[in-house]
Amino acid sequence: MTAKPCGQADVILDHQYLHVDPERASKTLLGDTIAHGFLYLSLIPHLILDNLLEQIGQVTILNYGVNRLRFIAPVRAGAAFASIGSCCRSRRKRKPDC
Repeated sequence: MTAKPCGQADVILDHQYLHVDPERASKTLLGDTIAHGFLYLSLIPHLILDNLLEQIGQVTILNYGVNRLRFIAPVRAGAAFASIGSCCRSRRKRKPDC
């Protein structure tokens, strides 16, 4: 997958120049535009979902959130990225009484 931050600024309502203005961003310490951190984060389930479903089968998957999240390095516009993940534990739960 390739980072395309400029086209997604409207989706997450973040038009900060670091994401949308290559000329202005080139004059910063980053040297280029960068992807929106939370947009990048939102793509991770998509990147691992096919592999995860192969491991655990077709089930409902809920995202409980992320603990101690930090964006420790920028994802530059046009950069390729991928994710690697595995299922550490799987267990069946009974259906709720609703």
